[in-house]
Amino acid sequence: IFRGNQMKNKVNTKVVIIIVIIAVVVALAIFLSHQKKSNSYIYRGPSGTYEVYNTNEGGVDVSYIKIYVNTANSTIKVNVPLRFDPKSVENIPLDNVKDKVFKQLIYLTQSPSLPDLTDRGSIIASLEVSKITGMGIYRISTQTAITEPSATSKLPVVTCNDVNETVAVINFRFGEPSIKLENDCIIIQGNDKNSIIKAADKFIMHLFGVF
Repeated sequence: IFRGNQMKNKVNTKVVIIIVIIAVVVALAIFLSHQKKSNSYIYRGPSGTYEVYNTNEGGVDVSYIKIYVNTANSTIKVNVPLRFDPKSVENIPLDNVKDKVFKQLIYLTQSPSLPDLTDRGSIIASLEVSKITGMGIYRISTQTAITEPSATSKLPVVTCNDVNETVAVINFRFGEPSIKLENDCIIIQGNDKNSIIKAADKFIMHLFGVF
């Protein structure tokens, strides 16, 4: 009888452990689902609605925006990763610059001193734009440049004066956050690390029709 009670107790203990494990798994699933839902929202832009999901990857905040891209044969869904989401860049002034971007060649240019002024934010901003125009969705030849000669750089010198029918110039500058046009040259401005990255991300969202 004693041995039977021992076996019964062991079975009961196993059942309790299994129930606890299932309860923990279910609770974790509900928590993660709630977290994902709370970090997601629909943003209404002039060209339609966009699904946005904010997360953190390796200690870096990332905002994914779901867009649909028309290809030669079909329409594909793309989750575009950016540093900031639409709500956080709404107040940055924006000119309509889309028709000045899609040319044969794009130069992303900035003063050699701008990375120091923005705690290297201007470099991140340039990379954010380049991964969309050059390496990602649009695949336009995109090159980095500087606006004046520098003894520490071998990059070509390109300014807004180099804009023409086949060449687009995007000039990153220090100033109040904005995206504007100056004689067909696109100016992306910010006065610190975050603001210039925000301006670059809003420019990207503008290309997609979010703004």
